[in-house]
Amino acid sequence: MLLVLDVGDTNATCGIFRDPDKPDHVWRLAAQPSRSADEYGLVIRQYLSFCQSDRTALRAVAIASGVPAVTDAWTRPIRLYLDHEPTVVAVANQSLRAIRYPPSGDLGIDRIVTPGAARRRFVSPPTVINIGTATAVDTVAAGDVLLGGTPSPGDGAFTDRLTRQTARWLHDDLSHPDRASGFSTQAGRRSGWLLGYLPLLKGFTQRVCAELDPDAQTVATGGVLTVFRTDLDWLAAVADKLTLGGIYYANRKSHE
Repeated sequence: MLLVLDVGDTNATCGIFRDPDKPDHVWRLAAQPSRSADEYGLVIRQYLSFCQSDRTALRAVAIASGVPAVTDAWTRPIRLYLDHEPTVVAVANQSLRAIRYPPSGDLGIDRIVTPGAARRRFVSPPTVINIGTATAVDTVAAGDVLLGGTPSPGDGAFTDRLTRQTARWLHDDLSHPDRASGFSTQAGRRSGWLLGYLPLLKGFTQRVCAELDPDAQTVATGGVLTVFRTDLDWLAAVADKLTLGGIYYANRKSHE
């Protein structure tokens, strides 16, 4: 059993793998700088117990973080509370053959392992759209070469900024709207957020594909796919938990 942690700007996604294709359990934790190693360690142990996963059955723990400054805040509780030395996934142990993005060290590790997982799952070289706090669009070419791509503000960045700077824009239920025109304050916010963001996402992705590989199949992943899924029919595929899968494969490569 392998525990995988994808630590981002605002949260950490954790997955328990027994099979490489799909995690058995997934949960999300808020990534709060004020939390101590003890708090993270105890919460992880509680989730393992809730999932009826015996921590003594853990063979390894792997962590990938696009925020290097917080990596240590997660490695210490793994050592203390799970009695494992975690593998910190880096460019050197990712599963792609080459990265044409100089310097490759400037890329967040999530932008490397996620396309790597997509390349293993799909036959054709993909362009991967990872929708989160930021949205990254990255293209893998034949020969398992990461050509590069571009990050842009994601749905989380838009809603967080609106919540902070617009007095009456509160954290509403951002479920899928039934129509573009809003006939209540809440419905209008939902429509403006979702239906306003989707054309940006589609246009940005199509432009990246046109420049890097017009024939690439486009694959979406990320934490908000449950909201966007019905509006992504222009994509070749929607794949859950690709980043966790990429960390799994990178960990396996580091132990080959």
